[in-house]
Amino acid sequence: GELVVDEVDDVPVIADFLETSEQDATTTGLEGALSYQVSPALSIRAAVAFTRYVTRSLFAATLDYGDDVEAFGDQTDNDLDDVVARLDGLWLSADRQARLDIGVWSARYAVGFAFDDGTDDGAFVDRARLSGVHAQYRWYPYSRLGLSGGVRFSYYSLFDAHYLEHRLSAEYEVADRLFLKAA
Repeated sequence: GELVVDEVDDVPVIADFLETSEQDATTTGLEGALSYQVSPALSIRAAVAFTRYVTRSLFAATLDYGDDVEAFGDQTDNDLDDVVARLDGLWLSADRQARLDIGVWSARYAVGFAFDDGTDDGAFVDRARLSGVHAQYRWYPYSRLGLSGGVRFSYYSLFDAHYLEHRLSAEYEVADRLFLKAA
């Protein structure tokens, strides 16, 4: 198309404008898990997962003034990788009125970004780890009432920070598949 790019002595300077743009995004993932029933009351599960998300973006444009051509554009690349490993255990009481969930996990994240517009460019890669342990106890004193309490301890390497979180909740089944919940 045509584009007014300047004005000289009240006369517009017109240039032919040609633009191209490409964008590509892909997500790749792989997960594996093993479960083992140790006893009727105890089971364990180990899992590992990998996910990669990539976007590539390219923009190019040309201004053709007839006697002069100006080209410009940019390219942007984004990458996000994560690897997660976890081990969970579940204990059920013989009467099925109580259960204890415990687990440990660790996740590694890598984020990369690159930019180039022909005059300036930059890139960075940042890595972080999130690890933790958790436990949650659920008790069903009546068939329609469930009470839960839990605690989670997490470590986030990017900020060198530790977090301790607790949670209490209750749920009551008012009607078939209709629950009233409080936390």
